[in-house]
Amino acid sequence: MTQDIHSYAIEDISQWHPNVECEHVISCAVALMMEHGENACCFTVECRDWKNEGLDIPDVVKFKVIWSQETVERVRRTLTMFHRHHLIEHGAIAIACIAIAKIFDLRPLEVMQIGNGADYWLKNKQEMLEVSGTERADELERRHREKTEQLLESLTRRYGYVFVCCFTNCRAIFSIHRPRGDRNGRNKELS
Repeated sequence: MTQDIHSYAIEDISQWHPNVECEHVISCAVALMMEHGENACCFTVECRDWKNEGLDIPDVVKFKVIWSQETVERVRRTLTMFHRHHLIEHGAIAIACIAIAKIFDLRPLEVMQIGNGADYWLKNKQEMLEVSGTERADELERRHREKTEQLLESLTRRYGYVFVCCFTNCRAIFSIHRPRGDRNGRNKELS
């Protein structure tokens, strides 16, 4: 059976995540996706360890990101404001925002304080999310391992997630994790 590929307007991220200023991450993502020469880009997301948690998530999810001409106009300004590595990291946040809102229903997204071990809170500060991006396909696995390790060093909540995407091949890895040593999803200190 063929999976339906849903299209999501990247501009809608602001509605899905009202606690996060999304304008610049949207522009960064579109700047990178426009390099594919279209007004849409299809992402393939490998979902890791979701079935181990008894969740009915397919191993691979595909979705199309679309954007408006108005967003294209903003991209020109964005390209003058950000270094390439910032475009990639901020663009990855936009792609993660789509996946967590429309495919995995893990909202709301809230920014964490620096030093708390991850980038974002999900589900009213019950779960943690680490996000990263790259433009080198050969870095995707390594970056995912590094971000997973970073998350696990500070994971104290029920679940944590790692989302890493690559803009050259429009692929991502989205994995779910429990705190180390706890198979029930609870940190013993919080019980």
